[in-house]
Amino acid sequence: MPVAPDFIAQIFTEARTHRAFADKPVSAAMLRRLYDIVKFAPTSGNICPMRVSFIVSAEGKAKLLAAADEGNRWRVLFLLNIGYGSGEGMRARGARLGVDEACEMG
Repeated sequence: MPVAPDFIAQIFTEARTHRAFADKPVSAAMLRRLYDIVKFAPTSGNICPMRVSFIVSAEGKAKLLAAADEGNRWRVLFLLNIGYGSGEGMRARGARLGVDEACEMG
């Protein structure tokens, strides 16, 4: 199935990693939509083993962070940050290797 060039650009060449998030809650409808999309991601058994807990309250996030092992807190902070990227502190896109530099074909 062909993929539209604008889709490829949005996902691969224009996508950025946000390191700061706007103070705007993600609605329950958006979280449901997100799950409804990702549940179709391919798996080795073509099943949907994923289980998700959307923790949206400040109290819930604090409890989860407190329960996490110190070595895993950075992962918990990452997981708690589904939201609307603000662009604050966005790093410039780094250089990428060309195919001949990055790939070996034998």
